[in-house]
Amino acid sequence: MKAQSLRRFLVVRLVVFVLPLLAVGVWFHWRAERGLLVKVFEDRLISRAHTLATLMAANAEDPGAVLAEYMPGFRNASDQDFFQVWSPDGEVLHRSPSLGTSELPAIFGTESEPMSFEAHGPGGVRIHAIGIRFRARPSVANGISMSEFGVVVGAHNDALVTSLRGGLIEVLAAAGVTLLSLSVAIFISLRQGLNLIDRVVGTVRKINPRDLGQTLSLADVPSEIQPFVSTLNDSMALANELYDQERSFNANVAHELRTPVSEIRAAADVALRYPNQADSTEALQDVLRVSIQMGQMIDALLRISRLQAHELQFEYHRLDLSLALKDRCTALSNESPDGSRIDAHYAGDLHTTTHESTWDMVVNNLLSNALEHSEPGTRIDVSMTQVEGGVLLEIENAAPGLSRDQVGHLTERLWRGNPRAGASEHSGLGLAIVAAACHRLGWSLAFDLQDARLKVRLRVPTSHARSEGPVGGAVSKTS
Repeated sequence: MKAQSLRRFLVVRLVVFVLPLLAVGVWFHWRAERGLLVKVFEDRLISRAHTLATLMAANAEDPGAVLAEYMPGFRNASDQDFFQVWSPDGEVLHRSPSLGTSELPAIFGTESEPMSFEAHGPGGVRIHAIGIRFRARPSVANGISMSEFGVVVGAHNDALVTSLRGGLIEVLAAAGVTLLSLSVAIFISLRQGLNLIDRVVGTVRKINPRDLGQTLSLADVPSEIQPFVSTLNDSMALANELYDQERSFNANVAHELRTPVSEIRAAADVALRYPNQADSTEALQDVLRVSIQMGQMIDALLRISRLQAHELQFEYHRLDLSLALKDRCTALSNESPDGSRIDAHYAGDLHTTTHESTWDMVVNNLLSNALEHSEPGTRIDVSMTQVEGGVLLEIENAAPGLSRDQVGHLTERLWRGNPRAGASEHSGLGLAIVAAACHRLGWSLAFDLQDARLKVRLRVPTSHARSEGPVGGAVSKTS
Protein backbone atom coordinates (compact mmCIF):
# COMPACT_ATOMS: atom_id res chain seq x y z
CA MET A 1 0.00 0.00 0.00
CA LYS A 2 1.44 3.36 -1.05
CA ALA A 3 2.22 5.72 1.84
CA GLN A 4 -0.09 8.74 1.98
CA SER A 5 1.36 12.24 2.23
CA LEU A 6 0.29 14.02 5.41
CA ARG A 7 0.38 17.38 3.63
CA ARG A 8 -1.85 16.14 0.83
CA PHE A 9 -4.20 14.49 3.31
CA LEU A 10 -4.57 17.70 5.35
CA VAL A 11 -4.97 19.89 2.26
CA VAL A 12 -7.68 17.63 0.83
CA ARG A 13 -9.52 17.47 4.15
CA LEU A 14 -9.35 21.25 4.59
CA VAL A 15 -10.53 21.85 1.04
CA VAL A 16 -13.40 19.38 1.47
CA PHE A 17 -14.33 21.14 4.72
CA VAL A 18 -13.81 24.77 3.60
CA LEU A 19 -15.37 24.68 0.13
CA PRO A 20 -18.90 23.74 1.31
CA LEU A 21 -18.70 26.41 4.01
CA LEU A 22 -17.53 28.94 1.45
CA ALA A 23 -20.31 27.91 -0.96
CA VAL A 24 -22.93 28.31 1.77
CA GLY A 25 -21.45 31.68 2.69
CA VAL A 26 -21.51 32.83 -0.94
CA TRP A 27 -25.14 31.70 -1.28
CA PHE A 28 -26.25 33.63 1.80
CA HIS A 29 -24.20 36.65 0.72
CA TRP A 30 -25.77 36.57 -2.72
CA ARG A 31 -29.25 36.24 -1.21
CA ALA A 32 -28.63 39.31 0.93
CA GLU A 33 -27.05 41.22 -1.97
CA ARG A 34 -29.90 40.31 -4.33
CA GLY A 35 -32.51 41.34 -1.78
CA LEU A 36 -30.75 44.68 -1.30
CA LEU A 37 -30.55 45.35 -5.05
CA VAL A 38 -34.21 44.45 -5.58
CA LYS A 39 -35.20 46.68 -2.64
CA VAL A 40 -33.25 49.62 -4.09
CA PHE A 41 -34.94 49.05 -7.47
CA GLU A 42 -38.40 48.84 -5.92
CA ASP A 43 -37.77 51.88 -3.69
CA ARG A 44 -37.09 53.83 -6.87
CA LEU A 45 -40.38 52.66 -8.37
CA ILE A 46 -42.25 53.47 -5.15
CA SER A 47 -40.72 56.96 -5.11
CA ARG A 48 -41.91 57.50 -8.69
CA ALA A 49 -45.38 56.22 -7.79
CA HIS A 50 -45.59 58.71 -4.91
CA THR A 51 -44.40 61.52 -7.16
CA LEU A 52 -46.99 60.56 -9.74
CA ALA A 53 -49.77 60.45 -7.14
CA THR A 54 -48.74 63.81 -5.71
CA LEU A 55 -48.78 65.48 -9.15
CA MET A 56 -52.17 63.99 -9.97
CA ALA A 57 -53.73 64.98 -6.67
CA ALA A 58 -52.40 68.52 -6.98
CA ASN A 59 -53.52 68.96 -10.60
CA ALA A 60 -56.71 67.00 -10.85
CA GLU A 61 -58.14 69.26 -13.58
CA ASP A 62 -55.42 68.55 -16.14
CA PRO A 63 -52.98 65.92 -14.77
CA GLY A 64 -51.83 64.80 -18.22
CA ALA A 65 -50.02 68.06 -18.97
CA VAL A 66 -48.31 68.00 -15.58
CA LEU A 67 -47.20 64.39 -16.00
CA ALA A 68 -45.80 65.09 -19.44
CA GLU A 69 -43.87 68.04 -18.06
CA TYR A 70 -42.51 66.57 -14.82
CA MET A 71 -42.03 62.88 -15.75
CA PRO A 72 -40.34 62.93 -19.19
CA GLY A 73 -39.00 59.35 -18.81
CA PHE A 74 -42.43 57.97 -19.77
CA ARG A 75 -43.10 60.02 -22.94
CA ASN A 76 -41.79 57.89 -25.81
CA ALA A 77 -42.40 54.30 -26.91
CA SER A 78 -38.68 53.66 -26.63
CA ASP A 79 -38.56 54.65 -22.96
CA GLN A 80 -37.87 51.93 -20.37
CA ASP A 81 -40.26 53.25 -17.70
CA PHE A 82 -44.03 52.78 -17.63
CA PHE A 83 -47.04 53.83 -15.57
CA GLN A 84 -50.81 53.51 -15.61
CA VAL A 85 -53.50 55.14 -13.40
CA TRP A 86 -57.00 53.80 -12.64
CA SER A 87 -60.06 55.34 -11.06
CA PRO A 88 -61.79 53.64 -8.14
CA ASP A 89 -64.21 52.08 -10.68
CA GLY A 90 -61.37 50.49 -12.64
CA GLU A 91 -61.41 53.04 -15.49
CA VAL A 92 -58.01 53.87 -16.92
CA LEU A 93 -57.38 57.55 -16.30
CA HIS A 94 -53.86 57.95 -17.59
CA ARG A 95 -51.12 55.83 -19.11
CA SER A 96 -47.59 56.54 -20.17
CA PRO A 97 -46.93 56.90 -23.91
CA SER A 98 -44.10 54.38 -23.47
CA LEU A 99 -46.75 51.63 -23.01
CA GLY A 100 -48.11 52.01 -26.52
CA THR A 101 -51.17 49.80 -26.79
CA SER A 102 -50.10 47.50 -23.94
CA GLU A 103 -51.92 47.33 -20.63
CA LEU A 104 -50.46 46.89 -17.18
CA PRO A 105 -52.36 44.66 -14.72
CA ALA A 106 -54.40 46.48 -12.09
CA ILE A 107 -52.75 45.02 -9.01
CA PHE A 108 -52.54 47.33 -6.00
CA GLY A 109 -51.20 47.32 -2.50
CA THR A 110 -51.55 50.02 0.12
CA GLU A 111 -49.28 52.99 0.64
CA SER A 112 -47.70 51.24 3.63
CA GLU A 113 -47.44 47.87 1.86
CA PRO A 114 -47.01 48.30 -1.91
CA MET A 115 -47.52 45.27 -4.14
CA SER A 116 -44.59 44.20 -6.36
CA PHE A 117 -45.05 41.87 -9.31
CA GLU A 118 -43.77 40.92 -12.74
CA ALA A 119 -45.64 41.91 -15.91
CA HIS A 120 -45.23 42.09 -19.69
CA GLY A 121 -44.88 45.39 -21.50
CA PRO A 122 -44.74 46.38 -25.17
CA GLY A 123 -43.37 43.64 -27.39
CA GLY A 124 -43.62 41.16 -24.52
CA VAL A 125 -40.72 42.68 -22.57
CA ARG A 126 -40.61 41.77 -18.89
CA ILE A 127 -41.42 44.53 -16.48
CA HIS A 128 -40.91 44.73 -12.73
CA ALA A 129 -43.79 46.82 -11.35
CA ILE A 130 -45.17 48.33 -8.14
CA GLY A 131 -48.90 48.83 -7.56
CA ILE A 132 -50.26 51.27 -4.93
CA ARG A 133 -53.78 52.53 -4.17
CA PHE A 134 -53.58 56.14 -2.99
CA ARG A 135 -56.04 58.23 -1.02
CA ALA A 136 -55.92 61.98 -1.63
CA ARG A 137 -58.01 65.04 -0.78
CA PRO A 138 -61.44 64.84 -2.46
CA SER A 139 -61.53 66.40 -5.91
CA VAL A 140 -63.29 65.96 -9.23
CA ALA A 141 -61.70 65.83 -12.66
CA ASN A 142 -63.87 65.43 -15.75
CA GLY A 143 -66.70 64.34 -13.50
CA ILE A 144 -64.63 61.58 -11.84
CA SER A 145 -63.93 61.56 -8.09
CA MET A 146 -60.20 61.64 -7.38
CA SER A 147 -60.35 60.90 -3.68
CA GLU A 148 -58.95 57.45 -4.42
CA PHE A 149 -56.99 56.08 -7.41
CA GLY A 150 -54.63 53.23 -8.25
CA VAL A 151 -51.16 53.63 -9.71
CA VAL A 152 -48.88 51.00 -11.24
CA VAL A 153 -45.31 52.07 -12.05
CA GLY A 154 -42.89 49.70 -13.75
CA ALA A 155 -39.46 49.56 -15.34
CA HIS A 156 -37.82 47.27 -17.83
CA ASN A 157 -36.28 44.20 -16.20
CA ASP A 158 -32.97 44.80 -17.99
CA ALA A 159 -32.07 47.49 -15.48
CA LEU A 160 -32.73 45.12 -12.57
CA VAL A 161 -30.98 42.23 -14.29
CA THR A 162 -27.95 44.45 -14.95
CA SER A 163 -27.84 45.43 -11.29
CA LEU A 164 -28.19 41.82 -10.18
CA ARG A 165 -25.51 40.68 -12.58
CA GLY A 166 -23.15 43.33 -11.24
CA GLY A 167 -23.96 42.28 -7.67
CA LEU A 168 -23.33 38.63 -8.51
CA ILE A 169 -19.96 39.49 -10.03
CA GLU A 170 -19.06 41.40 -6.86
CA VAL A 171 -20.08 38.47 -4.66
CA LEU A 172 -18.12 35.97 -6.77
CA ALA A 173 -15.10 38.27 -6.79
CA ALA A 174 -15.28 38.54 -3.00
CA ALA A 175 -15.58 34.76 -2.76
CA GLY A 176 -12.55 34.35 -5.02
CA VAL A 177 -10.49 36.73 -2.88
CA THR A 178 -11.65 34.91 0.25
CA LEU A 179 -10.76 31.53 -1.24
CA LEU A 180 -7.34 32.78 -2.31
CA SER A 181 -6.71 34.27 1.13
CA LEU A 182 -7.81 31.07 2.84
CA SER A 183 -5.60 29.00 0.53
CA VAL A 184 -2.56 31.12 1.36
CA ALA A 185 -3.38 31.03 5.08
CA ILE A 186 -3.89 27.24 5.01
CA PHE A 187 -0.65 26.73 3.09
CA ILE A 188 1.38 28.88 5.49
CA SER A 189 -0.24 27.30 8.57
CA LEU A 190 0.33 23.76 7.27
CA ARG A 191 3.91 24.51 6.36
CA GLN A 192 4.67 25.98 9.76
CA GLY A 193 2.86 23.19 11.59
CA LEU A 194 4.42 20.37 9.58
CA ASN A 195 7.88 21.92 9.91
CA LEU A 196 7.73 20.86 13.56
CA ILE A 197 7.06 17.27 12.48
CA ASP A 198 9.84 17.53 9.88
CA ARG A 199 12.26 18.47 12.65
CA VAL A 200 11.22 15.42 14.66
CA VAL A 201 11.61 13.21 11.57
CA GLY A 202 15.05 14.72 10.95
CA THR A 203 16.08 13.90 14.52
CA VAL A 204 14.80 10.33 14.15
CA ARG A 205 16.79 9.90 10.93
CA LYS A 206 19.96 10.85 12.76
CA ILE A 207 19.56 7.97 15.21
CA ASN A 208 22.17 5.27 14.69
CA PRO A 209 20.31 1.94 14.32
CA ARG A 210 23.15 0.26 16.20
CA ASP A 211 22.76 2.61 19.15
CA LEU A 212 19.18 2.30 20.35
CA GLY A 213 20.04 3.75 23.73
CA GLN A 214 19.41 7.26 22.39
CA THR A 215 16.23 9.14 23.25
CA LEU A 216 14.38 12.00 21.60
CA SER A 217 13.92 15.21 23.58
CA LEU A 218 10.34 16.29 24.18
CA ALA A 219 11.31 19.94 24.72
CA ASP A 220 10.56 21.20 21.19
CA VAL A 221 7.99 18.56 20.24
CA PRO A 222 4.34 19.69 19.76
CA SER A 223 2.05 18.40 22.48
CA GLU A 224 -0.06 16.53 19.90
CA ILE A 225 2.82 14.22 18.92
CA GLN A 226 4.55 14.01 22.30
CA PRO A 227 2.75 10.70 23.05
CA PHE A 228 4.11 9.33 19.76
CA VAL A 229 7.67 10.42 20.60
CA SER A 230 7.36 9.05 24.14
CA THR A 231 6.16 5.71 22.76
CA LEU A 232 9.02 5.74 20.27
CA ASN A 233 11.51 6.36 23.11
CA ASP A 234 9.98 3.52 25.11
CA SER A 235 10.09 1.23 22.06
CA MET A 236 13.75 2.04 21.40
CA ALA A 237 14.59 1.47 25.06
CA LEU A 238 12.80 -1.89 25.00
CA ALA A 239 14.45 -2.84 21.70
CA ASN A 240 17.85 -1.89 23.13
CA GLU A 241 17.13 -3.92 26.26
CA LEU A 242 16.03 -6.94 24.24
CA TYR A 243 19.08 -6.59 22.01
CA ASP A 244 21.35 -6.54 25.08
CA GLN A 245 19.51 -9.55 26.48
CA GLU A 246 19.96 -11.48 23.25
CA ARG A 247 23.62 -10.56 23.03
CA SER A 248 24.16 -11.50 26.69
CA PHE A 249 22.16 -14.70 26.20
CA ASN A 250 24.26 -15.77 23.23
CA ALA A 251 27.50 -14.95 25.04
CA ASN A 252 26.40 -16.80 28.19
CA VAL A 253 25.26 -19.85 26.28
CA ALA A 254 28.50 -19.97 24.30
CA HIS A 255 30.55 -19.63 27.48
CA GLU A 256 28.57 -22.04 29.62
CA LEU A 257 28.20 -24.77 27.01
CA ARG A 258 31.85 -24.80 26.01
CA THR A 259 32.94 -26.83 29.06
CA PRO A 260 30.15 -29.46 29.00
CA VAL A 261 30.56 -29.91 25.25
CA SER A 262 34.26 -30.51 25.80
CA GLU A 263 33.41 -33.04 28.53
CA ILE A 264 30.99 -34.84 26.23
CA ARG A 265 33.58 -34.93 23.46
CA ALA A 266 36.23 -36.35 25.80
CA ALA A 267 33.83 -38.95 27.24
CA ALA A 268 32.70 -39.97 23.76
CA ASP A 269 36.34 -40.36 22.70
CA VAL A 270 37.00 -42.66 25.68
CA ALA A 271 33.87 -44.73 24.93
CA LEU A 272 34.94 -45.15 21.31
CA ARG A 273 38.54 -46.09 22.18
CA TYR A 274 37.59 -48.67 24.82
CA PRO A 275 34.12 -49.93 23.86
CA ASN A 276 34.28 -53.13 25.91
CA GLN A 277 35.81 -51.84 29.13
CA ALA A 278 34.42 -50.29 32.31
CA ASP A 279 35.77 -46.91 31.29
CA SER A 280 33.34 -46.92 28.40
CA THR A 281 30.31 -47.31 30.69
CA GLU A 282 31.55 -44.56 33.01
CA ALA A 283 32.16 -42.27 30.03
CA LEU A 284 28.63 -42.82 28.75
CA GLN A 285 27.23 -42.07 32.21
CA ASP A 286 29.23 -38.81 32.17
CA VAL A 287 27.77 -38.01 28.77
CA LEU A 288 24.25 -38.56 30.12
CA ARG A 289 24.90 -36.46 33.24
CA VAL A 290 26.40 -33.56 31.30
CA SER A 291 23.62 -33.72 28.70
CA ILE A 292 20.98 -33.48 31.41
CA GLN A 293 22.79 -30.48 32.92
CA MET A 294 22.99 -28.83 29.50
CA GLY A 295 19.27 -29.39 28.89
CA GLN A 296 18.38 -27.94 32.28
CA MET A 297 20.59 -24.94 31.65
CA ILE A 298 19.08 -24.28 28.22
CA ASP A 299 15.55 -24.64 29.59
CA ALA A 300 16.34 -22.16 32.39
CA LEU A 301 17.89 -19.64 29.99
CA LEU A 302 14.92 -19.87 27.65
CA ARG A 303 12.48 -19.43 30.53
CA ILE A 304 14.29 -16.28 31.67
CA SER A 305 14.29 -14.85 28.15
CA ARG A 306 10.59 -15.59 27.67
CA LEU A 307 9.76 -14.01 31.02
CA GLN A 308 11.74 -10.88 30.18
CA ALA A 309 10.18 -10.67 26.71
CA HIS A 310 6.64 -11.06 28.20
CA GLU A 311 5.99 -14.12 26.06
CA LEU A 312 4.59 -16.30 28.86
CA GLN A 313 0.88 -16.03 29.60
CA PHE A 314 -0.38 -16.68 33.12
CA GLU A 315 -3.71 -17.78 34.54
CA TYR A 316 -4.39 -16.41 38.01
CA HIS A 317 -6.18 -18.20 40.83
CA ARG A 318 -6.94 -17.64 44.49
CA LEU A 319 -4.07 -19.24 46.43
CA ASP A 320 -3.46 -20.00 50.12
CA LEU A 321 0.17 -18.87 50.42
CA SER A 322 0.63 -20.13 53.97
CA LEU A 323 -0.36 -23.69 53.00
CA ALA A 324 1.84 -23.62 49.89
CA LEU A 325 4.80 -22.28 51.92
CA LYS A 326 4.36 -24.93 54.61
CA ASP A 327 4.38 -27.75 52.07
CA ARG A 328 7.51 -26.42 50.34
CA CYS A 329 9.43 -25.85 53.61
CA THR A 330 8.61 -29.36 54.82
CA ALA A 331 9.68 -30.96 51.53
CA LEU A 332 13.03 -29.12 51.36
CA SER A 333 13.84 -29.77 55.04
CA ASN A 334 13.26 -33.49 54.54
CA GLU A 335 15.44 -33.49 51.41
CA SER A 336 18.38 -31.69 53.08
CA PRO A 337 21.23 -34.23 53.46
CA ASP A 338 23.30 -32.21 55.97
CA GLY A 339 20.70 -31.62 58.69
CA SER A 340 19.86 -28.03 57.76
CA ARG A 341 16.32 -27.13 58.65
CA ILE A 342 13.81 -24.49 57.68
CA ASP A 343 11.95 -22.79 60.51
CA ALA A 344 8.80 -21.16 59.08
CA HIS A 345 6.48 -18.74 60.88
CA TYR A 346 3.29 -17.25 59.47
CA ALA A 347 0.17 -15.74 60.94
CA GLY A 348 -3.03 -17.54 59.96
CA ASP A 349 -4.31 -18.05 56.45
CA LEU A 350 -2.77 -15.69 53.90
CA HIS A 351 -4.52 -15.61 50.54
CA THR A 352 -3.87 -13.73 47.31
CA THR A 353 -4.67 -14.00 43.61
CA THR A 354 -1.59 -15.11 41.69
CA HIS A 355 -0.02 -17.78 39.47
CA GLU A 356 0.40 -20.92 41.59
CA SER A 357 3.26 -22.70 39.78
CA THR A 358 5.29 -19.47 39.59
CA TRP A 359 4.85 -18.93 43.33
CA ASP A 360 6.07 -22.48 43.99
CA MET A 361 9.05 -21.99 41.66
CA VAL A 362 10.05 -18.66 43.26
CA VAL A 363 9.78 -19.97 46.83
CA ASN A 364 11.61 -23.20 45.93
CA ASN A 365 14.52 -21.32 44.30
CA LEU A 366 14.85 -18.84 47.18
CA LEU A 367 14.84 -21.60 49.82
CA SER A 368 17.18 -23.81 47.78
CA ASN A 369 19.60 -20.90 47.39
CA ALA A 370 19.52 -20.31 51.14
CA LEU A 371 20.29 -24.00 51.83
CA GLU A 372 23.03 -24.00 49.18
CA HIS A 373 25.01 -21.19 50.82
CA SER A 374 24.39 -21.99 54.50
CA GLU A 375 26.66 -24.05 56.73
CA PRO A 376 25.57 -27.67 57.40
CA GLY A 377 23.07 -28.05 60.24
CA THR A 378 22.14 -24.37 60.31
CA ARG A 379 18.65 -22.94 60.48
CA ILE A 380 16.88 -21.01 57.74
CA ASP A 381 14.40 -18.51 59.22
CA VAL A 382 11.27 -17.97 57.14
CA SER A 383 8.37 -15.66 58.02
CA MET A 384 5.32 -14.50 56.15
CA THR A 385 2.98 -11.74 57.31
CA GLN A 386 0.08 -9.73 55.99
CA VAL A 387 1.08 -6.14 55.17
CA GLU A 388 -0.77 -3.25 53.61
CA GLY A 389 -1.65 -4.14 50.04
CA GLY A 390 -0.14 -7.62 50.05
CA VAL A 391 1.85 -10.37 51.71
CA LEU A 392 5.52 -10.11 52.79
CA LEU A 393 7.76 -13.21 52.71
CA GLU A 394 11.16 -12.95 54.44
CA ILE A 395 13.92 -15.58 54.23
CA GLU A 396 17.08 -15.15 56.32
CA ASN A 397 20.15 -17.36 56.41
CA ALA A 398 23.83 -17.18 57.29
CA ALA A 399 25.95 -16.29 54.26
CA PRO A 400 29.58 -16.23 55.43
CA GLY A 401 30.95 -16.59 51.89
CA LEU A 402 29.00 -13.65 50.47
CA SER A 403 30.48 -10.14 50.36
CA ARG A 404 28.64 -6.87 50.04
CA ASP A 405 29.98 -6.34 46.54
CA GLN A 406 28.50 -9.65 45.44
CA VAL A 407 24.92 -8.80 46.53
CA GLY A 408 24.41 -6.78 43.35
CA HIS A 409 25.21 -9.87 41.22
CA LEU A 410 22.77 -12.27 42.87
CA THR A 411 20.13 -12.10 40.12
CA GLU A 412 22.53 -12.03 37.16
CA ARG A 413 22.29 -14.98 34.80
CA LEU A 414 24.98 -17.65 35.22
CA TRP A 415 26.60 -15.83 38.14
CA ARG A 416 27.82 -18.21 40.83
CA GLY A 417 28.84 -17.20 44.31
CA ASN A 418 30.88 -19.26 46.71
CA PRO A 419 28.74 -22.25 47.75
CA ARG A 420 29.64 -23.96 50.96
CA ALA A 421 31.88 -27.01 50.84
CA GLY A 422 30.04 -30.17 49.77
CA ALA A 423 27.14 -28.30 48.17
CA SER A 424 25.86 -29.57 44.86
CA GLU A 425 26.90 -27.84 41.65
CA HIS A 426 24.37 -25.33 40.34
CA SER A 427 23.99 -23.33 37.12
CA GLY A 428 23.69 -19.84 38.55
CA LEU A 429 20.26 -19.33 37.01
CA GLY A 430 17.87 -19.86 39.95
CA LEU A 431 17.79 -16.27 41.25
CA ALA A 432 17.82 -14.90 37.69
CA ILE A 433 14.61 -16.80 37.00
CA VAL A 434 13.16 -15.54 40.31
CA ALA A 435 13.97 -11.92 39.40
CA ALA A 436 12.43 -12.26 35.93
CA ALA A 437 9.28 -13.89 37.32
CA CYS A 438 8.89 -11.23 40.03
CA HIS A 439 9.18 -8.48 37.49
CA ARG A 440 6.70 -10.18 35.18
CA LEU A 441 4.09 -10.55 37.94
CA GLY A 442 4.72 -7.18 39.60
CA TRP A 443 6.24 -8.62 42.79
CA SER A 444 8.87 -6.73 44.78
CA LEU A 445 12.16 -8.58 45.49
CA ALA A 446 14.98 -7.19 47.65
CA PHE A 447 18.23 -8.54 49.14
CA ASP A 448 19.89 -7.23 52.31
CA LEU A 449 23.23 -8.37 53.78
CA GLN A 450 23.91 -7.50 57.40
CA ASP A 451 26.44 -9.15 59.74
CA ALA A 452 27.11 -12.02 57.29
CA ARG A 453 23.40 -12.84 57.17
CA LEU A 454 21.40 -12.51 53.95
CA LYS A 455 17.76 -11.50 54.18
CA VAL A 456 15.47 -11.83 51.16
CA ARG A 457 12.21 -9.85 51.12
CA LEU A 458 9.50 -10.85 48.65
CA ARG A 459 6.35 -8.73 48.57
CA VAL A 460 3.34 -10.18 46.74
CA PRO A 461 0.37 -7.86 46.09
CA THR A 462 -3.05 -9.00 47.29
CA SER A 463 -4.42 -8.51 43.77
CA HIS A 464 -2.65 -9.30 40.53
CA ALA A 465 -0.76 -6.31 39.02
CA ARG A 466 1.53 -7.27 36.17
CA SER A 467 4.53 -5.04 35.42
CA GLU A 468 5.46 -3.97 31.90
CA GLY A 469 8.45 -1.75 32.74
CA PRO A 470 12.19 -2.40 32.60
CA VAL A 471 13.27 -5.80 33.81
CA GLY A 472 15.23 -4.55 36.78
CA GLY A 473 12.34 -2.57 38.14
CA ALA A 474 11.08 -5.29 40.52
CA VAL A 475 14.42 -6.17 42.12
CA SER A 476 16.48 -4.14 44.56
CA LYS A 477 19.65 -4.97 46.50
CA THR A 478 20.85 -3.35 49.68
CA SER A 479 23.90 -4.12 51.72
